[in-house]
Amino acid sequence: MAKRKRRSFPGEDSPTPKKSWDTVNSDEPAGGVFGFFKDYSVRETFESFVIAILLALVFRAFEAEAFIIPTGSMAPSLQGQHKDLDCDQCGHQYRVGVSEGMPVAGTTCPLCHFTTRMSKRDASHVTNSGDRILVNKFVYDFKEPERFDVIVFKNPNIAKENYIKRLIGLPGENILIENGDIYTMQQQQDGSYDKTIARKPSKKLLHTLEIIADTQHRAHDLVVTQWPLQWQQRSGESNWEPRDEAGLAFTASQRPEISWLKFRNDGPEEKDWPNILEYSKNGDIFKSPPNPGRLINDYVAYNDFTIKNPNQRVSGSLKVEGISPREPRFLVAFNKGLHWVGDIGFEAELDIKSGTGSLFFDIVEGGAHFQMALDTKSGKLELSAQSPENPVSDSVITFVDADGNPVEKPMAQTPITGPGSYQIRIMNADDKIHLWVNGSLIEFDGCTYTRTDIPVPHYSEEDPADAEPLGIGCQNLDVVVNRIKVFRDLYYISTMDSNFMSNETGADPVNIITTMRNPTRWGNEQTRGLFTTKKGQTEPMFTLLDSDDPAKDQFLPMGDNSAQSLDGRVWPGPRYFERDLLIGRAIVVFWPHTLSEPIPYMPNFGRMTFIK
Repeated sequence: MAKRKRRSFPGEDSPTPKKSWDTVNSDEPAGGVFGFFKDYSVRETFESFVIAILLALVFRAFEAEAFIIPTGSMAPSLQGQHKDLDCDQCGHQYRVGVSEGMPVAGTTCPLCHFTTRMSKRDASHVTNSGDRILVNKFVYDFKEPERFDVIVFKNPNIAKENYIKRLIGLPGENILIENGDIYTMQQQQDGSYDKTIARKPSKKLLHTLEIIADTQHRAHDLVVTQWPLQWQQRSGESNWEPRDEAGLAFTASQRPEISWLKFRNDGPEEKDWPNILEYSKNGDIFKSPPNPGRLINDYVAYNDFTIKNPNQRVSGSLKVEGISPREPRFLVAFNKGLHWVGDIGFEAELDIKSGTGSLFFDIVEGGAHFQMALDTKSGKLELSAQSPENPVSDSVITFVDADGNPVEKPMAQTPITGPGSYQIRIMNADDKIHLWVNGSLIEFDGCTYTRTDIPVPHYSEEDPADAEPLGIGCQNLDVVVNRIKVFRDLYYISTMDSNFMSNETGADPVNIITTMRNPTRWGNEQTRGLFTTKKGQTEPMFTLLDSDDPAKDQFLPMGDNSAQSLDGRVWPGPRYFERDLLIGRAIVVFWPHTLSEPIPYMPNFGRMTFIK
């Protein structure tokens, strides 16, 4: 049988129709039993549900099959057995992956890091079954599998087990994992390798993001004790002001100079909460130690919970009830994230009241400022990059078009023209600047880039850089920012040892976390090695066979929840599966666990969605 030609998905990364902003990572239920159908995301998921049922009935025996997700290796995209929880402090909805019967004492909110105590009498604290998905077993008879497809295949070590992962490596490719990203490597005549980053299509990127912060979810006791807001105007400026003490919205008035609203990842940690609660009882102000900001890392709340066994020794994977958060051994590295994530971005709801000035957006990675300047009169946007002063190497950032040609000044046309309300999402991921306005992707030449250095975090008092990695600026405008969410991209951990899935450097976990929380240490040559270990590799980690027998073509699968995914990186023996073990492509979550409110056993329409 002749091998099928590999083809790309048409329109995979093209602009999308205007959608509601809550289509991805929404953590709020739609209002009203009938009102929620007005929201695009609800309509889309309801349509997904209907389509899934029809497919299941008509094509069950031939083209489609239903599967249940047992574990959380694909979180946050897909859920295994888990708890759906609302934070008792900030109200944020989050999920924690646990097995049925596991004695869970508490879970941690990814936004405010408050620990919610589990109770058997609370119906919302039950353990729910994994997502039920529908798999198209027929699609790869007509087209080749594509990188970043969510696939189901048979475990090459235990043929009776079915696995679900994301497809990372294709037949004939040399794969490298570096800095959380995926690279393909092409061998040259002299035996050396050239590497090229593999970029996720924008549509898929939207479905793999982890939320880091949300101004809509400000913990009650943080307001009472006046914990510093994470978004504040740049030091020395005096234009941006919070509309209320909770910092739900910010305003700026027309001024001739550029005024910046900057984000710092300096919210409370678990060890701070006992003091916060104590001060809040008396209505006192909790004066936290000055914090210039800490790095965004690959922390996953899905993996973070406390078990009910105070006599058990603390392991590398669990926190144990009965150990005080003030004790050093409470800092369990496995749950905290040990890798700096530079691929970040934000989503903002902007209301331009008056003026014909400019908006500015800033994303920092490795000291480099990727800035967008947008003229609100014409809607034209210009992208630029300011390279960091790097004592290790000379860093050069070059924007390139689809053919790899340099673009001096990348430009884009946006619908942001004059007063009005606009929804903006910007992500710097996979060496590409992704921009959406009002839910539509804005494509423009030069939004991808190359850099000559290994990105490492930078900080100085004059330029906090990676300690203030996000910013919104304005000039000659009256602006209101009503809500801002902060996101990070997936971080694929570069390891081939199942004993160190959560720590690719092998360094002391406490030292890693302490360094990420102290910007003054980032420039130290000794600690700088924490950010460069396993970076700048010159040979591939995985080599996949493109066989003359198509059934023996080799594929590399990996899970989105990299710290908790027993995937091809760490399998004993072959680190791949062959084509004849491929079952199909996951297409839709057609039945997640039901809801207990407002009606018992009500279908969870908000989680019924197409799988990207």
